[in-house]
Amino acid sequence: MLTAVFWCFTEKCESYSNDSHDSDGSDHSHESDGSGHSHDSDDPHNGNLSPETEALAINVSVAFLQDIKKKIGDEDFLRLMKMNESTSALGDDIDTVTLLQAVRDSGMSSHFNFSVDSSLKKLTINITGQNLVFTVTSATGVSQMHNETTGKLGTINRVGNFSTVNVTTPLQKGIWSINISSTKPYTVKVIGQSPIAFLFNFVQTLEDPHPGFEFIRSRPLTNSTASLLVYVTEADSVQLNEVALVKESGETVVARNLTEKLRGIYLATVAMVPEGSFAVQVRGNGTFMGHNNDFQRQFPTQFKSSRVNINVS
Repeated sequence: MLTAVFWCFTEKCESYSNDSHDSDGSDHSHESDGSGHSHDSDDPHNGNLSPETEALAINVSVAFLQDIKKKIGDEDFLRLMKMNESTSALGDDIDTVTLLQAVRDSGMSSHFNFSVDSSLKKLTINITGQNLVFTVTSATGVSQMHNETTGKLGTINRVGNFSTVNVTTPLQKGIWSINISSTKPYTVKVIGQSPIAFLFNFVQTLEDPHPGFEFIRSRPLTNSTASLLVYVTEADSVQLNEVALVKESGETVVARNLTEKLRGIYLATVAMVPEGSFAVQVRGNGTFMGHNNDFQRQFPTQFKSSRVNINVS
C-alpha cells in the first residue's frame, strides 16, 4: 500500500491513493478510532529508522501531500482534510480561527496575551463565568472594562454568565491582553476571521513495508516524545516559528525541533507530552495587507494524553 496514504487526516483521503493494493493483490482496509485518525487494520512494523530512511520517509510523504494540494487547491484540500467544521467556513476565503482558548477551574486572577495580525477581519472575545471582572487592552494601550457596554474598543453583550466582546474594526495590530478576576471557574476564547489557519496530526515513522508516516492510533503518551505534522494555509505569505502544546492552565511545551519540509508543511517534535488536556498552538510571522507582523493560532479542539501505552497486534 502506498505509504503516502498515511498522510491523510481522515479516512476520506483513501480515494487519493494511487495504489490501494499490495503487490499480492490484497486490499487493506482503513479504520477510524473515533478521533478522526485513520489507520490500517494491519499493524505496521515499527522500528527505529536511520537518518537516511527517516529523511526518505519524510520526503515521500510530504511530496504526496503537496501533490494533492496542488491538484485540488487549498479550499478543497482543507475540506478533504476535514478541518473542524464548527470553526471553519471552508466555502469562503475567510475562515473562523481561534487565537486563544483557556480554562480556569478555580477562581483566580489571570492575564492572557494574544497577537492580532493584519489578516484578521473580525475579532470576538467570549468569556464565560460568574462574578467576573475583566479588562481588555489593545496593542496601543486602549482599555475597556466588563461593565462598559459600549467603549473605545467595541461593544460588550452579557447574557447570564456569558459575555461577548465584539471589537470594532479596523483592528489594532499587535499584542492584546485580557485581565480576568473571579471567585468562580471561567473560560475565555478569542476568535477571528482570517485565511490563515492550520491543521495537524500526531505521527510516527514507519520502515516496513515502505518508509513513511502513520497517524498515531490512540492518544499521545504522557511524558513521552511526540512528532506532529503541521500544515499551514497561505504558505506563500507566512512562516511558522513555533509549535507548542498548551494546557488549559497555561503551561506550555514548545517543540524543540521545527522544520519546514515543503512549503507550508512542517515537522515538529516535542520532548514531553503534558499530562491531561492540552491544545496545539502555532506562532509565526508573515506579510498581510502590506504589513509584516506576527500571528498566532490555536486549534479549537482539546486533546488528552494517556498514561497507558497499548500496542495492538
